[in-house]
Amino acid sequence: MSEDRLKDAVNALFYAAEAATVAVAERSGIDTRRQHQLKADAASEMHQKGVLKRDYGPLLRTLNQARKDIWYEGDDPKLEATWMTSSLMLRSWSRQLRRANEPADFLGPALGRRVAAPAGDDRDRAERYQTKVQRLITAAVVERSLALGASAVALTGSTARRRRTAISDLDYHVIGRRPDVSDLPAEVDIVATAAERFRDRLLEGDDFAQWTLRFGCVLYDAGPMRDGVRLILEANLWPDAQRKFNGLAGQSSGARASCSDGRRRRGW
Repeated sequence: MSEDRLKDAVNALFYAAEAATVAVAERSGIDTRRQHQLKADAASEMHQKGVLKRDYGPLLRTLNQARKDIWYEGDDPKLEATWMTSSLMLRSWSRQLRRANEPADFLGPALGRRVAAPAGDDRDRAERYQTKVQRLITAAVVERSLALGASAVALTGSTARRRRTAISDLDYHVIGRRPDVSDLPAEVDIVATAAERFRDRLLEGDDFAQWTLRFGCVLYDAGPMRDGVRLILEANLWPDAQRKFNGLAGQSSGARASCSDGRRRRGW
């Protein structure tokens, strides 16, 4: 293989492996940001959490170093064993991503642990992903929800996935009555669902209920969220894309009505 082709091959192999890591990590709610080291760490974390059967962190670090060696130092990387391992990794992860409609296969290990202990790691994750002010707001939401008899509370949305932006609010899913949060110093969005309705929404393919259990941080659970995880695994449930598509007509009509109203008020 010529030097140029070897450089291209090393680059392609590294970035393909890294892209696969990001794809699986995002579906598992694990942060990778835009640093090579964090992506390798994410691969190791997914192995530790049971998302992946093998730890591909060392492989990503080896490929990253090989990329640096051949492009910046002009060295010939020794990658005979790495070619085979990388090929096996990419084939395996490609199968996982293609089977994204099979949640028990793709996210089963992570969901499976929630059957036994749904809120342990999640509380730690919520603590890390929030600022001090956000943690105080979350504590208030949990306290007020429990005071109204809630049987479960989860932090959801971009905060739970460590993907906040400047316009992100704080999203929560409460199994029970919706608490009053009008006095809290942030944009707070709470979806309140009765326990029996929560199970029905999972069976109907509701995406918000699914994402709460797959990517949310469960802060308190007296049983309904644990039962929901068990239901997802046993019935092999997945969000219904057609259900979401069917709701677009009403949403677009509402958006057009709002735009028309705004134009009328401005005399356009």
